[in-house]
Amino acid sequence: MTNQIIPKEVYKFFNTPAYVGEWEGYKVYAEDYGEEAPAIGLPDYVLYKEGEARKSTEDEAFAFLKTLPDED
Repeated sequence: MTNQIIPKEVYKFFNTPAYVGEWEGYKVYAEDYGEEAPAIGLPDYVLYKEGEARKSTEDEAFAFLKTLPDED
């Protein structure tokens, strides 16, 4: 994750948001759980564009996941 200024609108959804990338013209944020990230449930992202933030849909979350590089 890179250092980014996190828009205040993203804090409506997450207590400790972290920038995780870009997708379809959106900046994508996820909750930063540190080393204790939960490994259950659906991926949870906030999409931010043009001053507006919203939760991703299930389909959007999985489409974004597919763009991430595989971890070894």
